[in-house]
Amino acid sequence: MSKNKLPFTINKWESRAKKGWASWIIKFDDPKLAKEFRNTFFKSRDEARAKAEDIFVNLKTNKHIHVEKRFTVVKAFAEFLQRKIDNGSCSQDHKNRCNHVFRLVVKFKPLGNMNCADVKPADLSDFYHTTKKTRTRRTLINHHSVMQKFFTYCFEQGYIYQMPTYPGMIRKLFEVNDSKQFNVESISEENIKLIKDNLFDDTFTQTMFLTAIKTGMRAGEQIALLWSDIDFDNGSISITKNITEGEGTKADKLTDKGNVVGRVIPLHPDLKAQLMKWKMESPWSKPEDHVFIRSGERFTNWKRSYWKRRNKTTEQVVAKGKISPTSSYYQEGKLATYQTLRYMLETAIKESGAIPISWHSLRHYVASKLILTDGGSEKDLKRIATMLGHKTISTTQNVYAHFIALSNYKDTATQNLVANL
Repeated sequence: MSKNKLPFTINKWESRAKKGWASWIIKFDDPKLAKEFRNTFFKSRDEARAKAEDIFVNLKTNKHIHVEKRFTVVKAFAEFLQRKIDNGSCSQDHKNRCNHVFRLVVKFKPLGNMNCADVKPADLSDFYHTTKKTRTRRTLINHHSVMQKFFTYCFEQGYIYQMPTYPGMIRKLFEVNDSKQFNVESISEENIKLIKDNLFDDTFTQTMFLTAIKTGMRAGEQIALLWSDIDFDNGSISITKNITEGEGTKADKLTDKGNVVGRVIPLHPDLKAQLMKWKMESPWSKPEDHVFIRSGERFTNWKRSYWKRRNKTTEQVVAKGKISPTSSYYQEGKLATYQTLRYMLETAIKESGAIPISWHSLRHYVASKLILTDGGSEKDLKRIATMLGHKTISTTQNVYAHFIALSNYKDTATQNLVANL
């Protein structure tokens, strides 16, 4: 092995040589190795060189890791997660994804109990093939992204010297794309009507669903909506924020010529009437209040009815520790969550036998209907893309045009579009 090809030099410390001490030292280009061996001396040049070459041979298999840094994958992953929590720079969604992958690693002991330095691509391949039984390739790609961040952290901490992951690893392991295909029939008029007819009949549920199918708003945009965002006089809704699951409120705005602006969409006449009805019923109807704060008998009694059918009173259940008086079963007065949307939608689907859809699929329904109604030209597609909050037409076409607001919501063409929803 040629010296010129190795990232180190062998130097002699003359002052130590005069005293008869071991005086040859390895000066590594790698800062980590340089710091680690800065006070390590050898009796001869050959001994130092042999040690350096041995180190770089072992680096390829991660064997050159000090004992105090030989952590198991589970232990290092737990440390990685704690850093994520302490750092506070990533979203709650990302933390949730990391926690989910961590649970999979703990469950898959052949990987979880290994030392980080011993993990090879083949070990990750076994892990992915095991988890693939219940997950699509798209999901595994997301998991792999977390594993890449984790092993990058391990490399930075000196737990490994060679990364066992590489970009495109999942695509190489699983060449066939088995990701779930979107079922176009799930957003047909018939299926949406079937779900709508079997929703809970309280005003809260009816208003949330109607808002979704008359505006195409994201679920997080609906939850974040304030009464002050609705202009009943001019018939418009201002969308300037979004709540992602577990993350809180954040800006979700379009960029227009370098300036950050919100978007305004038309208020459908039917939705206007429903929102006004809901505002009259809701105890929280001040301008600064959220529109979709849960209210009504269903949110105070549905779990009580559940236990009553099982011949148990709420007091008995609370006494046994099954629920607490302050648990999420008593949800009145709290802001709607993604779980609220899933619960009301899944219940209606179960009751009706409709094709299962997610709340986001209602956005697909709106987009597809708008495109079918009046999406033949580029100008029309731009109008639809703006209403939906897309930065580019391609997003509207590629993601939502299964069959294949608005710069100025007073625009007649857009008003006609919305009127046909």
